[in-house]
Amino acid sequence: AVGDDAARVDKRSLMLWAQISVFALNLFNTILISTGAVEFWHLLILSALSGTTFSFIMPARQAIIPRLVPRELLMNGMALSSSAMNATRIIAPAVGGLLIAPIGIGGGFAVLTAMYALSVVFTIGLPKVPPRRDDLQVTFFSDFADGFRYIRRDRLVLGLLVLGTVPMIFAMPYQTLMPVFAEKVWHVGGGGLGVLQAMVGVGGLAGTLLTGNFDRSRSKGRIMIGAALGFGAFLIAFSFSPFGVALPMLVMVGMMSMIFTTVNTTVINSIVQDSVRGRVMSVSMMTFGLMPLGAVPASIAAGAIGTPAVTAIGGTLLIASVVAAYVAFPQFRTLDGAIHIQRADRDREAADLEQVRV
Repeated sequence: AVGDDAARVDKRSLMLWAQISVFALNLFNTILISTGAVEFWHLLILSALSGTTFSFIMPARQAIIPRLVPRELLMNGMALSSSAMNATRIIAPAVGGLLIAPIGIGGGFAVLTAMYALSVVFTIGLPKVPPRRDDLQVTFFSDFADGFRYIRRDRLVLGLLVLGTVPMIFAMPYQTLMPVFAEKVWHVGGGGLGVLQAMVGVGGLAGTLLTGNFDRSRSKGRIMIGAALGFGAFLIAFSFSPFGVALPMLVMVGMMSMIFTTVNTTVINSIVQDSVRGRVMSVSMMTFGLMPLGAVPASIAAGAIGTPAVTAIGGTLLIASVVAAYVAFPQFRTLDGAIHIQRADRDREAADLEQVRV
């Protein structure tokens, strides 16, 4: 539903007000921590409010990129956006560890708040992206229903969304179990945890840089399926590796997951109609909210059978689910051809329009 709002209003304004809200919440949190007045319930409420605010930012960000970037550069734009997020996963653990010692936790949150203030400034610099006229002529409920009807009617889009949901449920909970690996499995403490998280970021950044070269490729479907299978395989290998071997395995996990996610999102953006893109992408972004559904049972199972076994099972279920989706949606086998035909149609339409203008 949040994505419907992203389709209905100026996306830059939506992102701006959401970024301002995040800044205000972090400023309030910084004040509470610095003055020693913070309570556990404060953190719960602030976390819930921040999560709600980010649910507006992510669909708006995904919807604004296709409006700012030409279609032929869409994958490059998606890759650049993802690379920025992954760069923070590499830098943030190291910077946070270095800052806490000299300036304390309150000072660290003050720096974080300043970064959010910068994000507000950068968002102001974006051009306005007003909603299309069609988005203003429908009610909220019909808008939302249209998105689901479109997805149900287009089996290829439905399959891509199903495939994009699988890692969030089965594989991504490995991130919530990372502190357990650091403390209980390898006994490397908080410093080791920061290294583990940074390795995922390094892999994710490498994956986004590679994905930028896939835009003109006619093998996006094979790349997407292969990356998903690689994600599961490297996750299994990571689960039972010693600490030194686990680090490069995490780099590959981060790389495969980022390639898969970026290609999946880009393909969906490329094939859906412009009039329903915001609504379809809102459903796509909802999959990120499904990660807790897998994290809770994964955490419970880790206490019964061990953390390595749980992440290995998650990787196995991911591989099995990708194979099942490939069988259930034969449209994947002609995905590359469909993308190529749509690209040719768009190029032909652009050439015809240019000829008319001349």
